[in-house]
Amino acid sequence: MSKKAMVIMNPNAGQEKAMDYKKQLNEELSTNYSTVDLRETRGEGDATDWAQEAGEKDYDLVVAVGGDGTVNETINGLAVLDEPPLLAIIPMGTVNDLAQALEIPLEAEAAIPLITAGQVKEIDLGQANDHYFTNFLVIGPASQAIHDVPSEEKTKLGSLAYFIEAGKKLTEEDRFNLRISLAKEKWEGEAALVIVALIDSLGGLDSVLTDATIGDGNFLVLVIEKFTLGQLINMTPKMLAGKIKESDNVHSFKSNGLRIESLSDKKIPSDLDGEKGPDLPIEFKLFPRKIKIMSPFRSEGKILI
Repeated sequence: MSKKAMVIMNPNAGQEKAMDYKKQLNEELSTNYSTVDLRETRGEGDATDWAQEAGEKDYDLVVAVGGDGTVNETINGLAVLDEPPLLAIIPMGTVNDLAQALEIPLEAEAAIPLITAGQVKEIDLGQANDHYFTNFLVIGPASQAIHDVPSEEKTKLGSLAYFIEAGKKLTEEDRFNLRISLAKEKWEGEAALVIVALIDSLGGLDSVLTDATIGDGNFLVLVIEKFTLGQLINMTPKMLAGKIKESDNVHSFKSNGLRIESLSDKKIPSDLDGEKGPDLPIEFKLFPRKIKIMSPFRSEGKILI
């Protein structure tokens, strides 16, 4: 039986170097797939549409070549399918959070052979209102401040430094009142930032979301009461030590579903996997182990024949 693969490539990714890997990708895939369909995105939504098309036309594999935005769009196309094709990622973005969480090499030359390596990891899929995600959603004015730091600045400053750069723009007045309704409890209070995560890499840092376990069927929820420069500096030692939840400034929860709503009329934005997300209120649903992805991650890996 013939097998089909679709490659969804952002030609602008990797400082426009993504296209340099077309030959290597084709050679690697041709060993296992009789049909290799390579498509280059031209605008927003292309990756989502094509990933969904791949599932509807019985493709066996979808390869996303690009940064977190391209990967997120691809996953949103796969998410609506009952049985989505296998996914592979060739990370070529600034941060590449999902790739880092799965220990996929950040160099394309090393990541491409994993496409046919035969090791599969099943990861949870989250839904925030009508948006799907596999990484995290950040809620509050701080999410906009982080989003507004240009990609070149993130690269230059480093992951922790760009959080601090975002913190410089915020004041005490940027806090908001909210209610979080979890599966077994509720929390109400004032916060500057809320993080809802499925993986342990946040902006390239693997020491902030240490309690997030890939594929465990739960969201990790972190509520940070203050996100000013001073508070960030005070929290930095615990962040680097993987003990952020021990900070007096942080509340931590785990739940397989939740709802977050504002208790004021203020518009509260969010950032979802590096892109603009929905405003509050947000209803979160979780689909356990919905996405199957090629990865060197050994724990509970499966071998494809």
